Amino acid sequence: MTDAFETYGQEVTAHLGALVHDRLEAEDLNQEAFLRLHAQASAGRPPENVRAWLHRVAVNLAMSRGRHLQVQSRVAPR
Repeated sequence: MTDAFETYGQEVTAHLGALVHDRLEAEDLNQEAFLRLHAQASAGRPPENVRAWLHRVAVNLAMSRGRHLQVQSRVAPR
């Protein structure tokens, strides 16, 4: 688990960058995905396939961000 960031960090950031089209946002989402990985491992529930787990969590975080931005844009004009 300790070398997961070195192994998958750039790959996950690149994947997120392609989804959100914002390098800084991709890096923030990447950090959140790795924090969640750390929490899972610390709780004694490490994923079997770390790479796949990270990509799934990253995509979920990006989708959640997109939904949040959509709601924000609908509510802001009010």
